[in-house]
Amino acid sequence: MRQRLSWAHWRRAGPAALILLGVGLLGWVAGSLSPTIANAPAVADDAWPPKIDAQKAMDGDTEYGELLVNDGVVIQFWGETEKLTPYERAVVVAERLKAHIKPRDEMRITTGMVDGEHVVLVNDAVLATTVPDDVPEGMTQREVAEAWAESLATTLGLETAPPEEAVPWQPDEPYEDKIVPIVSFGKGKQIGAARVNGPATAVGQTQAVVQIEARMLKWFEVQVYVPISTKVPGKTITRVQGVAVTGLGDLRL
Repeated sequence: MRQRLSWAHWRRAGPAALILLGVGLLGWVAGSLSPTIANAPAVADDAWPPKIDAQKAMDGDTEYGELLVNDGVVIQFWGETEKLTPYERAVVVAERLKAHIKPRDEMRITTGMVDGEHVVLVNDAVLATTVPDDVPEGMTQREVAEAWAESLATTLGLETAPPEEAVPWQPDEPYEDKIVPIVSFGKGKQIGAARVNGPATAVGQTQAVVQIEARMLKWFEVQVYVPISTKVPGKTITRVQGVAVTGLGDLRL
């Protein structure tokens, strides 16, 4: 018969028992929030490269996937995607990790953003992407990605590298606009004006935009506009690379 301990019992047990109780509760709370079970010990030097695998697990009627390193659970996948179950995600991640295993001093594990999603990166390649169903209450997808990276790095005997922050793209040189004539292909007759945009050097080389007409399937007429480096097109067209046509204007004849 199980007895219920009163507050008096705990008080008589002394502060040590209360501290142990508090630590236990904190551990239980942390464990209930953690999206990983990092029970895999750090890989020893003589056990490198590690054994990497995936397995299917069940929580009642709920299937989830686990990434294993030397038979220890490192990451759990709870969410499914349009194409993959949680277990299939674990299999894919295991295969990716196998492909990126290098000598320990050449391994790099971090987190970052790819296509708006929080991911774990191994050697600058995407290893695992978080999905909303991977996230327990009280955490964010970014925190889950960081927990995954920390769990994997710890198991592999590494430290996580600083997150890869998204860097806004900067062109090598300023972009400019320019108005140039539109000329017909073959005849060189001016039939309008176009606005072109691109790197300053390339825009400076653009002298005109040639209009090429083509017919498709006997019903559709297609007009293609190509920036060129001459004012009159010859038998061949010298296209200016990196320049786009961003506006058209017809001449009133």
